Amino acid sequence: MARVGPEHFEGHELVPVFLAASLNEATAVERILTDEGVDYVIGIEEFVSGILTSPASGAVFYVAEERARYCRERFSHAGLDRGVISDE
Repeated sequence: MARVGPEHFEGHELVPVFLAASLNEATAVERILTDEGVDYVIGIEEFVSGILTSPASGAVFYVAEERARYCRERFSHAGLDRGVISDE
């Protein structure tokens, strides 16, 4: 599976599962999703983190709601806890 357009998910709710603040994080997340056969959409979002006072941009990864929990677990297992977006 791979990166797809939002129209691919017609009839399914997309939920955010990861915010990659760096290219290395984004590459790692893409590799996990691809290896696990999960289709995903990427959007660019602004965020403020830590001591930064001005917004930065990051890649937000979206998957079908029914795959979200599985993806979050895979990211955590890979040591990518920092960018996982919880469902709460």
